[in-house]
Amino acid sequence: MLFIIEKYFRGDAFLKAGEPQQAKRYLLDYINAEGKQGNYYRKALELLNQADE
Repeated sequence: MLFIIEKYFRGDAFLKAGEPQQAKRYLLDYINAEGKQGNYYRKALELLNQADE
């Protein structure tokens, strides 16, 4: 099982690798687990928006 923070970093890595659907999966998992209190919440939202473009 992944630590929650790993979900953010995997989402970032998948986005950089050109895999936006995989990125969205991990970023949404991170956001849902951490909520607005997460250290990377805003950055995760930014990456999620990039994945949708």
